[in-house]
Amino acid sequence: MWDVTLKKIPVRKMLGSAFLLLSFGFALIWLHLNTVYVNTLPTKPQPDVGRSHPLNVHGTVVYLTDDEQLWLFTFQYGAPVIGILAGLLLRSKKD
Repeated sequence: MWDVTLKKIPVRKMLGSAFLLLSFGFALIWLHLNTVYVNTLPTKPQPDVGRSHPLNVHGTVVYLTDDEQLWLFTFQYGAPVIGILAGLLLRSKKD
């Protein structure tokens, strides 16, 4: 009755789209973490609990632990790297 045919999507385009969404998600998580950290973390270093890494957001300095800094770094630099990879995959002329 109905002739339904599925269009075959190239793997490159699918991966590129997935990476683009992942990059966007990383950027949103990074923005969220920045906001949460600035609003909740102490403004003076606390070396006894490991809060010794300063984070300056628009003049407000808060102090992060090693793990908090690692997560922030991962999302901050992961978003553009994955976004560039997505762009390269989506830009390709091959199907």
